[in-house]
Amino acid sequence: MLRKTMGGLLLALPLAATAAPVVKPGLWKSEQTLNGERSTEHDCVTPEEARSANNFVKDLPKGCTLSKVRDDARVLAYDYQCQSAEQSGKGQVEIKVDAPTHYVMRYRFDGQTRIGKDVTPVRLDLQADSRWVAADCGEYADDDSGDDGDE
Repeated sequence: MLRKTMGGLLLALPLAATAAPVVKPGLWKSEQTLNGERSTEHDCVTPEEARSANNFVKDLPKGCTLSKVRDDARVLAYDYQCQSAEQSGKGQVEIKVDAPTHYVMRYRFDGQTRIGKDVTPVRLDLQADSRWVAADCGEYADDDSGDDGDE
């Protein structure tokens, strides 16, 4: 679900059995704001993904570590730090689930990326309001991009 929302900058953490939030499987729509720019994305959440807290955060970049801040029935919140040849910096992610059909997420990262000798400062501030749309994912069932082209 959120793995697509943050364009490869999402985190992974092997979680033990916790009281982490649970959402409904099916089609989800996210209204997002990234550094002031708005977009809309759709994502198909499988029943397996909906049951596991591991699926709220995915794809930890090489050289990044997490520390869990809060994990309960309504909120997952983490701090993370990255130090690798490609990037360095720190950030936070917080996901608040107020119902199995709605969650809000805030993701922040402040650091830099390196491509060859070029070093580029990076500051990301992503906010997403996500709602369950339908049990059937329709055209998004096999879509791994999460992007529906809406802006």
